[in-house]
Amino acid sequence: WTLTPAPELLRDQPGRHDVRRYVLASRNEAGTLAVVYTPAGGELRLDPTLLAENLSATWCNPRTGERIPATALTAPGIVAYDTPDPEDWLLILQHAE
Repeated sequence: WTLTPAPELLRDQPGRHDVRRYVLASRNEAGTLAVVYTPAGGELRLDPTLLAENLSATWCNPRTGERIPATALTAPGIVAYDTPDPEDWLLILQHAE
């Protein structure tokens, strides 16, 4: 298993202001696999320099196991993903095959 904690992946940590919104992030060294868990919906802003190019993004609903594609919003130095609803979600970024 190659994932290690990667709090630096987050451009913004919602948990700084509310511990119930603390987001957990991990990634492998190459940046070809990353997972980000948010206990409450909203926007996840990530540092793209810590991720490989051409990653596919998927939301996983931890309540049902359902998976749906995630779409990135990009700006200089930031890649952002909006959760599908205000509940908890797991974002999976992995090398597209």
